[in-house]
Amino acid sequence: GGVALAKSPDAAARARFLGLVRQGRSLKYSARTAGVHLQSGYQWLRQLFFELREQGLTTQQAQARLGCVTSKIEVWDAAFVSGAYRRHPQAGRP
Repeated sequence: GGVALAKSPDAAARARFLGLVRQGRSLKYSARTAGVHLQSGYQWLRQLFFELREQGLTTQQAQARLGCVTSKIEVWDAAFVSGAYRRHPQAGRP
């Protein structure tokens, strides 16, 4: 109960995972409870981190919004700063 309707099972799992992380649950617990692989959870966190940074949040603000501490933040931030990240690469787009 209490889970909002989602567009797809993946969207529901993503929302559940991110919600648990924001509540302070561990990444492993959140992934297991949401019924997803830990790697999927990291991909969702990475995507959200980039979205938050694109909105102008600092690294620290984005990490606080994610609600978790992971050593991957430094790697993700370096990719963001260098422009080496691509969330949705599409052929034919500049």
